[in-house]
Order: sequence, then structure tokens, then C-alpha cells
Amino acid sequence: LFQKTDNFNKKIIINLGNFSKDRINKILSKANKISGKDEKEKWKRKINYISSQFLDVTYKRISLDFKTDKEILVIQLEGVDCMTFVEYVEALAKSKDFNDFIDKLRYVRYKKGIVDYKYRNHFFTDWIDNNGYRDIGKDIAPFKAIKVEKLINFSDKRGKVILPEVEVKNRTFYYIKVKDFDKEIINKLETGDLIGSYAYGDKNDWLDVTHIGIVIKKGNRIYFRNASSLKKYNKVVDIPIEDYLRRKNVKGLVILRKEKNFK
Repeated sequence: LFQKTDNFNKKIIINLGNFSKDRINKILSKANKISGKDEKEKWKRKINYISSQFLDVTYKRISLDFKTDKEILVIQLEGVDCMTFVEYVEALAKSKDFNDFIDKLRYVRYKKGIVDYKYRNHFFTDWIDNNGYRDIGKDIAPFKAIKVEKLINFSDKRGKVILPEVEVKNRTFYYIKVKDFDKEIINKLETGDLIGSYAYGDKNDWLDVTHIGIVIKKGNRIYFRNASSLKKYNKVVDIPIEDYLRRKNVKGLVILRKEKNFK
């Protein structure tokens, strides 16, 4: 665990865990040699490779929870939660080297790269506005995707804003019920797609999703690569998508696909 200043002379906290600056630079050197027929194909291959380097990294709940006077950029690779795992993979896929990773992470985690709690991309659907993703639920399941209009960060049940420093967002997005996920829909998923477990019930009425991860295709099988808090895992793992869909607390999925901002 150490502190340093970034290119904007802002303090950052870094805990690399089993990673090191040298190891990250080697990962990025290999990742940046990956080729593809176009930007999207290259991106998918990079996401697959970079995210695989996080397999078995420990799950750590609220991994950005360092007590400081104000929001600062935190790189916590010793343990990740579902959101920070995806953030780190996204930022690394855009980076040339370790120092570039620090800069790219700022823009992945925060709107316009402004390190401030109110500018943080707290919610899954923030990635549509700020990280170049598109909601593809309606595209891959035109007759089964359910349109949702929801106030994010406001609980109807409790009658209040949940994160006082963060604006309430009126969001429209789609989710697909678990029972409607047939083979045809599953086979339309691609490596690098982001999956969010749709937030249902009064307890989660202020959220869009409750858990996220990355789609990985291996041959004819589709896997959900995620930082799992389940006791039997408690780490980053690959779970067959069919197994994930069978979980009692998973009622539906929101699916995002990278469309722009590949660098």
C-alpha cells in the first residue's frame, strides 16, 4: 500500500496486492500486441486476456473504502468487488503502460475524469452515458426485453434519495427475465459484454442492478466472469451463464455492449 501523485498532482492510493508495476506493464505489452479485424474484435480479445489475469483475485466488499478527507483515486488490486473488477479491466484495456492505466482509470470511474464522489459512475447504466456502452437488451430479445423507466438513487419505498451527494437520474433501460433466456438469446452474447443482475424488490428499488460482470465466450460455452461474494468462491471466477441464471436472487439481466471509446 502506497501513495503517490498523478499527472494532475493529485494524491492517489495504490495497493497492487499480487500484482506489481512490472507485471502490469508485461500484461499491457502483451495485450497491446493483440490484433483483430476491427476495433471491436480487438477489444473483445483484449478484455478476455486482461480479465483472465484477475481470476482468483480475492473478492473485497467496498474495495474503495479508504478514509480520507475528500475523494481520491484508489487502485486496490489486492481485492476487488464486482464494479472495481470491471473498472480495472476496462481501464487496462485502454492503457499503454502502468502510468497510463492510472489516467485511464480516472476517466472510467469518474465522469469527465473528475475525481469527486458525485461524479463517480456509481450505477451500471452510468456506463451508457460515460464509458461508450449501449443497452442491447431490445436488440437481442426484441419480443422479450422489458422496458424499465426508473429513478436511480431514489427509493420510492423509503421516500428519499439514498446517496445524498449524487444526483437522481431518470433512466430508461431494458432487462430480460431469466425465464426468457433461451439458447438463441444466450448465443447472441459476446465476449466483453457487461451483464448486470436487474435490481428488484423494495430494498433495491433505487438501483438499476445489484451485481455486474463480464461475458466470456469459450468455444460454444458462455461464461460470466465476475468478482463473486459467495462463500464457496469469494474471488474472481468464471461461472457458466446457465448456472448463474439458475440462482434464486437473479430475476433478470441488463446487458451492455461496447460501442465506442476503445482508447
